[in-house]
Amino acid sequence: MGQQVLVVENEEIVALDLEVCLATMGYRVAVATTGEDAVATACRLRPDVVLMDIHLEGPMDGIGAAEQIRRETGIPLIFLTAYASPETIDRALAADPTGYIVKPFNEKSLAANIRIALHRKHRSPEIHAGESTLSNTLVAVVGGLRIDGVRHKVFRGEKEIKLTRKEFRILQCLAQQSGIPISPEDLLTKAWGPQFVHYIQALRVHVGHLRQKVQNHAGAGVLIETVRGVGYRLVEG
Repeated sequence: MGQQVLVVENEEIVALDLEVCLATMGYRVAVATTGEDAVATACRLRPDVVLMDIHLEGPMDGIGAAEQIRRETGIPLIFLTAYASPETIDRALAADPTGYIVKPFNEKSLAANIRIALHRKHRSPEIHAGESTLSNTLVAVVGGLRIDGVRHKVFRGEKEIKLTRKEFRILQCLAQQSGIPISPEDLLTKAWGPQFVHYIQALRVHVGHLRQKVQNHAGAGVLIETVRGVGYRLVEG
């Protein structure tokens, strides 16, 4: 039997189109229409991939459902939505999706994102498919920071600076070429994966959060500089 995709979509016509499209690709398809139904179905069926619309009726939207599915099952998830505002993208990225496809989509993009998600499912949970190829054994020291790639944690002395997975990847990538500017596109590709190469606005938001957490921490001794027309670089200072 083929691999299974759970489609979470509250518009019947869109759900039917996806079901037909995915069936022609050789996938088995299950459909859920609410966030609560999505969580229950994902936990019961354990599909290989979840395609999640963000705007769902009821108390739980697609992002809330995605966060619970990722937390309880670890199933790779792709957002499929018409919502593309920076605020929505930033919130959606916190759910650690494999991809984010904006409607209207084409079949090639959908097929490629599903293949990436399936590849991710069969890799170590510490290194996601398409994400950075940075060594997960790296322990880097920059300024007053110790960046522990084994535990995915950052320390100033013995005190941990709490970062999200996305923030950690950005900092780790910048630290590997400390002092050298890296373009937003390269940073997105190396830190999050090639499927996120166009998420420039989302990167700006995460870099802003990272700056607040790192630069405002007493004794961190590093700055994340914006190099106009080039990108970002990590420097001691």
